[in-house]
Amino acid sequence: MVIIFQNRQVREHLLEHGKVYTYRKGFEKRKRIGRDWATDRRCGKKIADVDIMVISAITRENLIRVLSQGDDEGSFYEQSGLGTVENWVQAIKDLNRGEGPEYGWLYRVTVPEGGQIHA
Repeated sequence: MVIIFQNRQVREHLLEHGKVYTYRKGFEKRKRIGRDWATDRRCGKKIADVDIMVISAITRENLIRVLSQGDDEGSFYEQSGLGTVENWVQAIKDLNRGEGPEYGWLYRVTVPEGGQIHA
């Protein structure tokens, strides 16, 4: 199952840095994690081989706290390609017909060493 990166800034961050944190809405987490591939739209061509890892469930109540956490390279929102929590929330709304993040999942998506980038 492919992972789609419609947002240009997020997609470019993944391709430039080899890692991005991304929010996906819904109560169920992805059925497929681990090795997969990424594209920029439905039925699009492969832009990169990726590894997907679940980081955390996100609710409206814990959104800012979770996105402000991070790893040794910075906060999750700093590594989203969007720069701020506010920009990330707006990007979520833009892709979901104005709906903000009610419940979803935070994932780390990386291009594995030796992984192909096709962009």
